[in-house]
Amino acid sequence: KLLLASCTSSRPNAKGSPKVTLVGDQHAVDLSEKLLVDVHFKHQLTMQRFHHHRDRLMEYLAKKEDHFKAAFKETFSVDASFVGRIIGKKGENIKRIKEEHEVNVHIQDGDETGDQWNLAWITVSGSQEDSVRKAKEEMEYIVVKVPIEADQVGWIVGRGYSNLSSIANETGLCSSRFDDKSSSIELCGLRHQVEDAKMMISVHRDYLLIFRDMSEEKKSLDSRFAELDELKGKGKGKGKGGKKGADAGRGAGEGSGKGSKGPPGAAKGKGGKGTQAIANEAQDSRPSWGR
Repeated sequence: KLLLASCTSSRPNAKGSPKVTLVGDQHAVDLSEKLLVDVHFKHQLTMQRFHHHRDRLMEYLAKKEDHFKAAFKETFSVDASFVGRIIGKKGENIKRIKEEHEVNVHIQDGDETGDQWNLAWITVSGSQEDSVRKAKEEMEYIVVKVPIEADQVGWIVGRGYSNLSSIANETGLCSSRFDDKSSSIELCGLRHQVEDAKMMISVHRDYLLIFRDMSEEKKSLDSRFAELDELKGKGKGKGKGGKKGADAGRGAGEGSGKGSKGPPGAAKGKGGKGTQAIANEAQDSRPSWGR
């Protein structure tokens, strides 16, 4: 057992190193020395360094809290599957967003929040409202389904998905596809990209009604031109008949004298040539797409 242990300088802020006196048998003194030097003093130094570092961190944290109390903040959710895209390879994308817009970004995934819908929550904060908004626009991925009527699918999607692919490329969507089960178009991308794609689909759908009206009008015009074609055929027949009648009239006129020759000739011009002229005029004035 250790008989005595005393410290010659235990006053706070005392100059010089404190001296410890140990009295007892050799084993007790050796053990006490090891406990003091190897355990107690070592841990005390670690604790001192920790408290010093903690004080500095607390001071820095207080400044940051004061700064962000007056800062702008936006919190929103995205599907957890988009987190990798937001962070980017080796964190390059999230680093670029932070530096470019001078904002802080905190991502809390679904595992941390226990969200059953597997959503990740993202908080963007910064000193400028516009910077926070722009940073959010580069990270807010959404998935939206746009219902499509059965008779509009071919017009909107296009042959071989050509129209839908064009809309996706123009707006920068991550993906777009037609869902047969729900008869809807699924759009995936940043919120502003999806909104642009929805607008393009809406405008494209409006033109379907216009083109249908144009098609009906074209059919009506084609029908009228077909009637004129029939009239043209009948006009040729009447023209030949008029010629025969005129020849007969001419023979009769020759028997009765020159004075009666003129009227049959005039009848020939009005009967045969007049009907043919109407048909030819209709044919010449007809647009090329209607022939």
